Amino acid sequence: MNCQSLFKGTVNIKSKKKTLKKLKFKFEYHPFKLQEVMMCNFNNIEFCEKEKHDLSAAHRQIIRNYQEISQKDLKLFAKELTALINSLNDEIIDIEASDAGTFICLAAIYSGRLKNKDIIFHLRSSPINLFDRTFIKNKNAVKNVKINFCDKQESWLRNFTSLKDIPSDFGIYLSEHGPETEVA
Repeated sequence: MNCQSLFKGTVNIKSKKKTLKKLKFKFEYHPFKLQEVMMCNFNNIEFCEKEKHDLSAAHRQIIRNYQEISQKDLKLFAKELTALINSLNDEIIDIEASDAGTFICLAAIYSGRLKNKDIIFHLRSSPINLFDRTFIKNKNAVKNVKINFCDKQESWLRNFTSLKDIPSDFGIYLSEHGPETEVA
């Protein structure tokens, strides 16, 4: 598993399956010291016993890097994504992101600055429970978009349900739609 690749990539903005724009991002990845990624440092995350058993040192490095994502960089990327989306005149806009790119999308959504358009976010491998709640500026903004959370089979998250569970204070409510959970 290449941990660093989770923190760089692109957010694709599409209309009618045609890519209109791409936002490239890269967050700094830190190799934390052993004492910084010991299990006692993750007591705030309510892992079940099976998850604790499956949690390797590499997984703890990933989690710690998500927790330490630069707020300044995240804010800049979210602002840039918002500007790209708002500049488009298309009726339906699909946004695709995975891993740390999903945090950029969530920050853009919760900023409350997206224009009222038909926007659908497809977020893969999103450890939403690690998203910094200080970026939730407008909880009601999530009602203006659709969000599909889905997992890639090879995702490092596949065994960690507690990281994928959507906290109740996010204002997102799930409906049953098969493997891709649609959030309205």
